[in-house]
Amino acid sequence: MPVRKYRLPATRASPSLLTDGSDALAPKYLSSNESKLAAAAAAELADAVALLAELVACVDAVDALVDAPDALLALAVAELALAVAEFAELVADVEPSLALVVAVDALVLASDALVVAVDALDAAAVALLAEAVAEFADAVALLAALVADVAPADADVAELLADVLASLALVVAVDA
Repeated sequence: MPVRKYRLPATRASPSLLTDGSDALAPKYLSSNESKLAAAAAAELADAVALLAELVACVDAVDALVDAPDALLALAVAELALAVAEFAELVADVEPSLALVVAVDALVLASDALVVAVDALDAAAVALLAEAVAEFADAVALLAALVADVAPADADVAELLADVLASLALVVAVDA
């Protein structure tokens, strides 16, 4: 018997139940050219799908890069707002102390001015007292001269005048 190079496909009387719906009516075998074309088309489609997936990933990456500065800016604005709030809280804490320091400084300056004024009044009082003592000494000298001029015969008047002068001297000494 001669050996055949190719086997003929077996034909069945009824279609197989394992075939997919519409493909059951298509020819079972395609020519090798059609198979190559279909495989090339399928490969091109797979390449196109992969390229599309890569492009979508690139677009997502670009979107993320575009959104990144906005997110950084929002973060910076939030941190600035937090810093401003902390500074305002610090100022609120320091402000009463600062007001107290200013008030104490004002009191010290007023106290210094009062001391200067009291010193000036004290110096003026000392000067007035010295002037009064000098005028009193002049008055006593004048009175002594007048007493010396009075006649020694009138001893009672001289004694009375000496008592008045002594009383006056005592009053001045007590006041000083």
